[in-house]
Amino acid sequence: MAAFLPQRPRAVLDGVLPTSACAELIAAARALAVVGYRDFVCSATILEVAASAPELLPPLVAAREAVRAAVEEALGLPCGLLVEFTGLICWRPGAVIGWHHDANRPYLQQRAYSAVCYLNTAGSDFRGGTFLFQRLGDISDEAAPVEVHALPGRVVAYSAQDVHSITPVTAGERFTLTLWFTEDPAHCEDSRLLVQLAGGCSGRPAPLPASMWVLPDATDLRLCRLAMAGLALVCRGRLLLSAAAAEELADAEGGSPLGVHLAVQPAMLRAWLAWEAAAAAQGAGGAAGAAAVAASPAPEAGEAPPAPSAPSEAAAVVVPGMEFSSVQEGVLAVQHWARMRGSCASTHERVCSTHLCCSPAASDACCAWLRTCRLSSSCKLQEWPAELGKVVGELQVAVAESQQYLARQRAALDALLPRWLQLGAFFHEGAD
Repeated sequence: MAAFLPQRPRAVLDGVLPTSACAELIAAARALAVVGYRDFVCSATILEVAASAPELLPPLVAAREAVRAAVEEALGLPCGLLVEFTGLICWRPGAVIGWHHDANRPYLQQRAYSAVCYLNTAGSDFRGGTFLFQRLGDISDEAAPVEVHALPGRVVAYSAQDVHSITPVTAGERFTLTLWFTEDPAHCEDSRLLVQLAGGCSGRPAPLPASMWVLPDATDLRLCRLAMAGLALVCRGRLLLSAAAAEELADAEGGSPLGVHLAVQPAMLRAWLAWEAAAAAQGAGGAAGAAAVAASPAPEAGEAPPAPSAPSEAAAVVVPGMEFSSVQEGVLAVQHWARMRGSCASTHERVCSTHLCCSPAASDACCAWLRTCRLSSSCKLQEWPAELGKVVGELQVAVAESQQYLARQRAALDALLPRWLQLGAFFHEGAD
């Protein structure tokens, strides 16, 4: 469905991406987003995805091209659009932006149009974060979709000169695929991305430095997400606070690859499972009205229970059979597990506000166990309660599925990349 505003190039489009594609992009954002985009926001641009996990480019390119085609058709742009910027943007509580337009700086004058594709649902997955258009005198109140609420796959498209704002996010995490378009080939991101993918002499893009995920207290943003569920990555018997720590260990051993293992802190995992179950029992509310241009958000589910506190006993156990070649591979596997559980986009995932928002607030106890945790050699997995054993079994399945998924996407990229480089343009076909 497309809804239009008279006399202004605006449109709201539903069903541009299927919900499965939205969930896939959320998992990628949770695994890859770096700090520093703005306060209380983290992000992963398409260039950063190419550097940190190029296997995830096929689904991201497919989504980008679907959004671009929908915007061109809805806004009646026969000459086509060039993409200046593609990014997965994650807004945490406290994130807000006032009235502005997307070409409001001298160095942004090349921007012609913008598009925001929502990946999760307002009201049930996050609260606040409403997109507002500035009401204009030449547009009637009845016609203007002043508010646009998020639904997975819903796109709001508009002129880069169109004034708008985002209300504060108050709970959960607001995920979007955001694109800015240009008509100036000199500012098209494709040429930079193709050069990066060509990889110079190495044949692969240069990886991102681990410091891009490190927060002021030296904790890695990605590992914070794992720690909230009682999960951690281990290298050479040491629980990692950041990927930089693994790189230091590798350098100390002459640069040889180090195996990274998954560890579970039973008390923290048990607390997280109980908290997740209590939150889910409160219900997620209904879906926002897809037929409305500016649909209301889904009914809010009420206050979620407090996030679990760090356990007093913080021993962790390495899970056998879960070894990864890098911190990033381990993070991707755990996010695949979160995606399988359907718990990766909800207000109920009360993750550490300090670490995910980069706020000056005091350190959150839910991640503090990482700093004092020890590895236990006496605790046996077979001695764990049944509910924990079930979750470990889910993790083992998720790790295998994640590795298979990445292998399929790697094969898709290997098939697409030569043609992308030959044509000097991006398209997508046949990857899952």
